[in-house]
Amino acid sequence: MRFEYDDPVPYLLVADGSDFIYVDRKLEQVTYLPLSQTPAYFLLREAFSFDDGLTLTDFRHEAGLYRLRIIQEDEPDSGSIVLTFTDRPLSLRQWTVVDAQGAATRVTLVQPRFGMPLDRELFRFVNPWRGNQRD
Repeated sequence: MRFEYDDPVPYLLVADGSDFIYVDRKLEQVTYLPLSQTPAYFLLREAFSFDDGLTLTDFRHEAGLYRLRIIQEDEPDSGSIVLTFTDRPLSLRQWTVVDAQGAATRVTLVQPRFGMPLDRELFRFVNPWRGNQRD
């Protein structure tokens, strides 16, 4: 996963498969978090199963949309994610991540494209302020 914002927002978010990396370019700070301890892990895990430590805490079907709120059983205070799907056809439309402090970040997919090749380097972060070293 990679989210790179346009100026003036100085943030870069990268998930490299094991870490969730939060970069603040303005402050020249990098924070590494274990991916499995972040709400992003809901979207990025290889297999999504309620038998694998996930708990559905809310389910709604209204106005042609399904909304599911999910938490991790072993980290219930680490946040949650709300997945929003269209019902016809069934397709992920939006997700809202709520972090441990209650701050919500919503991402809406508009004209998504699938199956496109992506360069692996997009998901590798090298700290420009400390070379290859991690903070």
